[in-house]
Amino acid sequence: MSDSDFEEAESEIHSIEMNIVYPDGNPSKYSLYLENTVKQEKETMLDIRHIQNPDEYELVMIQPLRQKTVLEDSITINDYATDLASSHETYLEIRRKGTQKTSEKQPGGLGNVGSCITLK
Repeated sequence: MSDSDFEEAESEIHSIEMNIVYPDGNPSKYSLYLENTVKQEKETMLDIRHIQNPDEYELVMIQPLRQKTVLEDSITINDYATDLASSHETYLEIRRKGTQKTSEKQPGGLGNVGSCITLK
């Protein structure tokens, strides 16, 4: 693959499929759109589950070795894309703000793919 082919393929990436653990502890797969902000994606994910008051929740990236990063609502998913796609063990958790404990229920039932890049 030439550099121009790689750049062309890279420019066509629109979303990242991630394992998500919802506030109730249930895991699910979800495609995050790179151009959206964290807040937009969080609101959509919570709306799908009929959870109200999205401002009371935060999106937390859980990486291997349980390293946690709270994603800032005003930042685009694209700004976090490298970290999100860094390992198949990386997943996201939606939790109430101020909650310190990360869910012990990991998204293991979803297979080994924690994240993958969808080319369109």
